Amino acid sequence: MTTPPLVMGIDLGTSGVRVVVINDRKELIHTAQTLYSRGLSVCEDWKECTSILIQEIPSSIKKCLKACAIDGTSGTLLACDQKRSTTRGSASL
Repeated sequence: MTTPPLVMGIDLGTSGVRVVVINDRKELIHTAQTLYSRGLSVCEDWKECTSILIQEIPSSIKKCLKACAIDGTSGTLLACDQKRSTTRGSASL
């Protein structure tokens, strides 16, 4: 039996991060959210919150993930260097 593909969506919102996982019938399989501990202007919060939420997804779900979409609030950008390290925090357009 083949494993059904799942898709994860990550929303970096104004007050926190939300993660959802849906199946190919657009049914909700998993959802979780957390608030930023220091606020939207601290880009390390984005990474920490997202990492925590992804780690909390059950492995039985993670192994079926085939794609991921990421959405940010208000055109927020995160500048990174070639080593994928943040360079100067966040900037909004």
